[in-house]
Amino acid sequence: SRKTNFIAYNAENMTQSDIDAVLYSLEVHRNQTVILTGDTKKLVAFLEKNRRLNARFNRSIFLDGLSGKFITAIFEYLCLENDYILSEGARDQLQLEFKKEFDIYHLFRVFDRAVDSQNRRISETENVDSNEMMVINENDIIDGIFG
Repeated sequence: SRKTNFIAYNAENMTQSDIDAVLYSLEVHRNQTVILTGDTKKLVAFLEKNRRLNARFNRSIFLDGLSGKFITAIFEYLCLENDYILSEGARDQLQLEFKKEFDIYHLFRVFDRAVDSQNRRISETENVDSNEMMVINENDIIDGIFG
């Protein structure tokens, strides 16, 4: 089970139903991190327009023009925070992926899918040693990207 409790949305595509779901989730999970992605000016306008949602954020961080290395470091932090280990091949695969056009929302989707892939892989493997139990490998990342 993941320790980092987050949800991510592209704010430019959010419906009222999505906003209601975020508000409900924030009410139920007080320590949840919500990530809204999109153009900074559009995000500010979106939050100003949606005052109930805006009131739920105690902190905003705007990240523009992130490098692939920085995004990979965020991914590694998510792994560390959730007791996973990223293999060298997985790190290389991430750096290749994050050189392309992406947004931070994509990073969290890849993380979720990679963890799901890792869980499936481990459950289907016999005699897994304790070191391998928490490793996210290159194939997990590929599944996370294309899954």
